Amino acid sequence: MKTIGITGHTGFFGQHIKWFFYGFRNDVKIIPIGREFFSEKYEKLPSVLKECETVIHLAGAHPANTKNAEEIYAINLDLARKLTGACDVAGATPYLIFASSIQAYRDNPYGKSKKDVGALFRAWGEKTGAYVTNLIIPNEFGENGRPFHTTVVATFSHQLIKGEPSTVNLDAVIPLIHTQDVARIMYNLIRDPKNEDIELPGTSMKVADLYDILRGFKENYFDRDIVPSFPTDLHYKLFNTFRSYLFDFDFYPRSIEIKSDERGSLFDLVKEKTGGQTFVSSTKPGKVRGNHYHTRKIERFCVIKGVAEIKLRKLLADDVRTFRVSGNQPTYIDMPTFFTHNIINIGNDELITAFWINELLDKNDSDAYPEEV
Repeated sequence: MKTIGITGHTGFFGQHIKWFFYGFRNDVKIIPIGREFFSEKYEKLPSVLKECETVIHLAGAHPANTKNAEEIYAINLDLARKLTGACDVAGATPYLIFASSIQAYRDNPYGKSKKDVGALFRAWGEKTGAYVTNLIIPNEFGENGRPFHTTVVATFSHQLIKGEPSTVNLDAVIPLIHTQDVARIMYNLIRDPKNEDIELPGTSMKVADLYDILRGFKENYFDRDIVPSFPTDLHYKLFNTFRSYLFDFDFYPRSIEIKSDERGSLFDLVKEKTGGQTFVSSTKPGKVRGNHYHTRKIERFCVIKGVAEIKLRKLLADDVRTFRVSGNQPTYIDMPTFFTHNIINIGNDELITAFWINELLDKNDSDAYPEEV
């Protein structure tokens, strides 16, 4: 069991890292290091660091959360000095992974802070013999990022869904990387530490092209109920990020148009450009299906007979969202990634549910992680 301390664990990046490591919870123990350990509880930080074999340092000021740009540099250097100082008091030399940024190459207070914090950690590692990896990370994005705060992907998605205009720099080029990919790299580093600076590769694209991709998701999925195609893995991850904001706008459950005539009725279960697999289940009264979460799959629930409750809970959170659905008015819900979910038959008769997933089932890579709602 490896013990991993994470500073800044409550932020967007920290949340994604905890989600990733939760899938390996039998092998790793996460020790959250909150902001209080850098202020009123600082005297307790050395004892916390003694328990950590690895420390992932995410905490810091950012232009999105600190209005005074000049304060950013001072805050970030102070946090780094406090972290290494507490290690020295504890006599601890954990493997230190610093989430730096490509902003370190820029001449602004935030970029300078990233560059100088990396240098401070490197000097501390050379003095103490501790391994230090400065990860130079491109523009990360991922599910549930805060619009106008964490990433342009979140901002564009939010604006497109709300029908608001976006400011698009047509010629700007940005390198993109999904936060789960960064978390996976960190996990591999913990298993095989590197005492070096590592610049992570991103997928570069024009901001205008990024906006067009997200606008295509809106026009297909939001406006026409069509699951779009994913020509690259990046498109897939961008789509999962885009749809993570739909629950904020009461998009689900999504009503399905029923076509009826003298013969009866029919409706489209799914319109998609990706392929995948469809199956149907019957569920007895009071019985539950599901209780798992996905990190990449799109899974659709559609009740076609009976009455059910579909419940979702964000991983590592407590709030449960409940949707009551009925075959009398078919609706669908596409399960968001990193939300554990289930469906229970709350009626007196058999429940018939149609499911669709965008991948063929692979028992060796099912992307279904057991977790009670």
